Amino acid sequence: MGDPQLIKRIVNGEFPDENKLTHRDLISEKFFERVDESGVDFEKLLKTSENDVGRVFLFKKYFEWIPYSQDELNLYKKNSITASRLLEKGRKCRSEKNSKEALVYYNLAISYAPHPLKSGGSSGKAKASDEDIHGELFAGLSERSDLLLTVRGGEEARRDITLALDLLKDRTGDIADSTRQEFEERSVKCQKFLDEKQSFMMELAKDSLEEQEKRSKYTNLLLFKIKQPSPVIPCAENFVEIRQDEVKGRQLVVTRDIPPGTTMVVEQPYVKVLKNSLKWDMNHCHYCFRRIRGGGGIPCSGCVFEIYCSTECLQEASKRYHKYECPCYPYFHNTRTQRHIHMAIRIICIVGPQELYRMFKVKDPKIFTPPQNLSNILGTDPDTKIYDSSSYLPIYHLIAHKHDPSDMNDIEYFTNVLQGLVFANVLEKFSPFYDEINYLNTHPKEFFKTFIASLILHHVENVSYNSISLDELTGLEGITLLVKEPTILNERIRGIQFPQYGAATYAVASLINHSCEPNTTRVHDLRNGRMAFVALKGIKAGEELVTSYSRVFLADTRDERRDYLKKTYNFVCNCIACKEDWPPLLQIHDGLQLSCTPCSRKFRTDEKCGPTFSKCALDKKGKCLLCKKTIHIHEAQELLEGKIESFFKAYDLILKNKPLEAIRLIAPCIHHFQDSVVPPYRKLYMAQDLLKSALDLIVYYSESK
Repeated sequence: MGDPQLIKRIVNGEFPDENKLTHRDLISEKFFERVDESGVDFEKLLKTSENDVGRVFLFKKYFEWIPYSQDELNLYKKNSITASRLLEKGRKCRSEKNSKEALVYYNLAISYAPHPLKSGGSSGKAKASDEDIHGELFAGLSERSDLLLTVRGGEEARRDITLALDLLKDRTGDIADSTRQEFEERSVKCQKFLDEKQSFMMELAKDSLEEQEKRSKYTNLLLFKIKQPSPVIPCAENFVEIRQDEVKGRQLVVTRDIPPGTTMVVEQPYVKVLKNSLKWDMNHCHYCFRRIRGGGGIPCSGCVFEIYCSTECLQEASKRYHKYECPCYPYFHNTRTQRHIHMAIRIICIVGPQELYRMFKVKDPKIFTPPQNLSNILGTDPDTKIYDSSSYLPIYHLIAHKHDPSDMNDIEYFTNVLQGLVFANVLEKFSPFYDEINYLNTHPKEFFKTFIASLILHHVENVSYNSISLDELTGLEGITLLVKEPTILNERIRGIQFPQYGAATYAVASLINHSCEPNTTRVHDLRNGRMAFVALKGIKAGEELVTSYSRVFLADTRDERRDYLKKTYNFVCNCIACKEDWPPLLQIHDGLQLSCTPCSRKFRTDEKCGPTFSKCALDKKGKCLLCKKTIHIHEAQELLEGKIESFFKAYDLILKNKPLEAIRLIAPCIHHFQDSVVPPYRKLYMAQDLLKSALDLIVYYSESK
């Protein structure tokens, strides 16, 4: 278990050798052997049934579970040998003054160290034995807390100290007493450091604390707050409706004019998964997704992969889903389980075996036979008439863009069914998922397991198209609100990037359709995956909310965008940018054509093309052919130049890390550019990008850094 190659993979966050056949490959080979033996035509088998349960029942006849090597799984379970090797590496790095690398090894050693609870994230209390106290967990917590207190400060160190003291509660004896005394002395030292730091910060950083408070208020009271919730969609404003379109299906539409910068939807994800959840992500809490600086998280008591920022997050994760996932993680990792499959299984765990068995017994009509009429939007509870994003009903009814066998190739169609069967068995072989139910003779366990396989299949196919990337702002590490040096701020803010760290599925956000010229932008909170949809421009009453599933038209050509969307989502985009074949940003010419503002304001974005809108374009004399009025060109140009000047002032404020001041200038610029210039207009899209940057900076500094 202490094999150097294993240690290397753990530290680098790597899956096992990709050239090696996985367990699912072996099961697949066995499946085809049995199909061949039966003489069944596989091509006909693929076309026999289109419904999820039918597909699973057909394929189940030829499915056979193959026992998995326990030795392989043990490599990714808590054990003293691997934990000791990682501790040794950490000590060596620390002796060489390499604190950053030392923390990496300490974090992993603590995750691998056997835990007194020995169960997946349980919230129960446990007493540490003398053997435990001498073990790698307490050694790791002791050494990591000492290092964190030395190089990072007291917050992270206090978490380790609190965990160690909690595990030592009610323990008596010389070893327990001396260990407790060690941690209590460090706790006093830690608290002294934090008190001195707070006093210093209060004296030095009064202005920055006030600025942080302003950003926190903006984030919580404006950006992530629904002022007047819709009675039908609780997470949306009351001017947002779900409508059914013959071509696009369900869509979100606003019922009144909306100015730029307006929050329209604030939604918590139903399910979320970290990008590297199976590859030792030590930088995020695996429940709330909050960033953990330098690592230092609380380890799951059962698996070696999950860490948490607090005991509250550990307990909530266990209660909601992790008690079922936890014992499956070694299998998930060793078979390189893809994220959308992990997300599908997590949905099943969140709903839970008891509720799923109820649905199975009664063939819940809300799920399986919803009313098919125009007055009932799919996913809306037919009893309450509410589309509740916190419930399973709308998640089940999210649509896969490839929901017909003709839309999928044979391999994809077969593989998805196989995933359902495999992971329904994984839950049985490794977790207590099926053990909590009193099965009826009319609804035995084996039938229920087939039902679970069909649900996993269903969600493998629908979350693939409805999950949304979670991105985090990077590039400002070490830059607090105390930093005022223009050169440093300018360079770092220009270099901001947004790497993906996870993905989530939202019941309401998934209804927002695509446009290469979107009118909304997503803003992610720092924890829990909470997301706000904010208007990027003025949106007219009756206009659909649209976001971008790919790079917008400013970055790629129409052919590139359409090719990606067709391959990934199975549709051809016909938004205004595609219909008019607008060029990428760098190819939009500097020249512009003014439009009649009062007339232009009446058109929705997708209407700003064609012969009717073209009449809004002012001729050389300033005449609008639509309303027949003449506008003073000189005055219109002066007004536009004034807004351009405001745009550059806002840009300068962003580079000085003053986004609250910048936002007050940006929104009026966007509105004016949108209504006064014939699209596409380069400054409009630059201003929209500036609005997004301002919102991201506000959220990033809404908590102390």
